[in-house]
Amino acid sequence: IKDLSKETQFIVITHNRTTMEVADYLYGITMEEPGVSKAISLQFAEVGNIG
Repeated sequence: IKDLSKETQFIVITHNRTTMEVADYLYGITMEEPGVSKAISLQFAEVGNIG
């Protein structure tokens, strides 16, 4: 996918940590309380190594 992503954008839905670790961006939806969803995003170039 990394090689192909130079010319194509991919959306991958996963809970696999290894897959998330190689992503350039992560988008997530969380529901901290019933009925209230919150969207979050991370760009790994900005975050660096989060361990």
